[in-house]
Amino acid sequence: MSSPIHIDEIAPDLGPIGSMRALVAKHSGYEWTPGDWGKRFVRKSKWSAIVDRANLTLGSNSIPIHHLRNVRFARGVLWARVSIELGDATTTSLVGLTNRNGKAFVELLTASCVLSAVDRLKNLLTIAERERERWNVLSRKRRWIADSDVSRFMSRCPANPRDSELRLFLESDFAKSGRRYFSREQNELLGYLMGEDVLFEFGPRNERFLSD
Repeated sequence: MSSPIHIDEIAPDLGPIGSMRALVAKHSGYEWTPGDWGKRFVRKSKWSAIVDRANLTLGSNSIPIHHLRNVRFARGVLWARVSIELGDATTTSLVGLTNRNGKAFVELLTASCVLSAVDRLKNLLTIAERERERWNVLSRKRRWIADSDVSRFMSRCPANPRDSELRLFLESDFAKSGRRYFSREQNELLGYLMGEDVLFEFGPRNERFLSD
């Protein structure tokens, strides 16, 4: 097998949201199974997969799309390998699809996951707005903001600590791809979920405080 291919190499331009929705709707309910070579030579080739907007169904096991974190595609000589990383850090591998179908399956699964990420990011904007206001309240105080103040602020941000479920989502390939569909201002706002923008703001803010 060759090295896994990153999401950006599978779909460097995911296209408009409408195109992704149309792709998922078109293939929703389609059953993906190994190709002839895969069925003949792959040991664990009796599997099937169905992708829709809400779930990835593997045989009788249904996995919510928002539980997926990453997907990788590895092209082989006779068949492909698709590796799917879940939110609990476990990985499921689907082996035996033809290279053409493997790439198409990953494009479909990626589209479904990015759409799910976009929906979640939209909902997170309200929470991020509250975090920005919390920072504004602190920064408007007429006093020096110490490193300890910033550390205390960031410790209360929803996406901290680093191993929190929200942080893992925000750092996933799907969330990063989904953020391409948001404006610069919206992406800056989402940064308050981790407190990352605060690190760049508190230094200049203190300098202004000294100069006043």
